[in-house]
Amino acid sequence: MTRKHSTEHNEPDMTPMLDIVFILLIFFIITASFIQENGVEINSLPSPRTQQTESDNSITVAVKETGNYYIGGRYVEKTSLIAIMKQAFTEKPDIALIINAAPEANMGDVIAVYDTARIAGLGIHQIFSTIKRP
Repeated sequence: MTRKHSTEHNEPDMTPMLDIVFILLIFFIITASFIQENGVEINSLPSPRTQQTESDNSITVAVKETGNYYIGGRYVEKTSLIAIMKQAFTEKPDIALIINAAPEANMGDVIAVYDTARIAGLGIHQIFSTIKRP
């Protein structure tokens, strides 16, 4: 009795597994489209009409390319920014800060004004920024 060795290899049928993979792929694609992604909230500036009527309720800090700060057209030292902001905040707690940065201003200087305002007690919803980058 001689046994014949077959040269055929018995391999499992991969078709059902591929069907399951495609079904799972379709399931994940469909469920991924229902996931809501939260974005970053950006406070926009008030309209010019509103800004003119509420000019008493805001401080505008201009940040120049040289790193100088100006409030109301007057040059202000970086060290005196916090005192000015604290005084304005204690007089009017609902005051808003508008950071008007020049296009070539250093972003670190803009962030310094933002941080100073936060230390002075202004809430994050009270700080607006106008930066026009080329």
